[in-house]
Amino acid sequence: MKKEPVSILIAFLVLLSASPILGQTILFKTKSHRFGFVHQGAVLEYDYVFTNTGSEPLAIMETKAECTCTEVTEPEKEIKPGETARIHLKFDSKSARYRQKRTILVTSNASNSPTILLFRCVVLRKKK
Repeated sequence: MKKEPVSILIAFLVLLSASPILGQTILFKTKSHRFGFVHQGAVLEYDYVFTNTGSEPLAIMETKAECTCTEVTEPEKEIKPGETARIHLKFDSKSARYRQKRTILVTSNASNSPTILLFRCVVLRKKK
């Protein structure tokens, strides 16, 4: 019986447990939101609330919206274990029509990164 595979496995497990990326996880209260029916030109806002459920500080490295009509604001500081924070969404519907399904990619130092957030709405013609 060879002992090399066992020592390799032990070394791998030690490295895995020491890895900083595994020390934090991000848990969103909800990953999707429906705004319903809105009229063109409405500015919609929503906060995606999340908690650092890990044991190390959580840093949001980047948030990327799929279109320029969506602004996203993420926390500027690290979130300590157990703390709750928000990612703020602002969607301007002035150039949108009909059904909208948009995503936001959230990249962090969490072990379950990246996370995809979603919002939907139906944009009706502008009120006269």
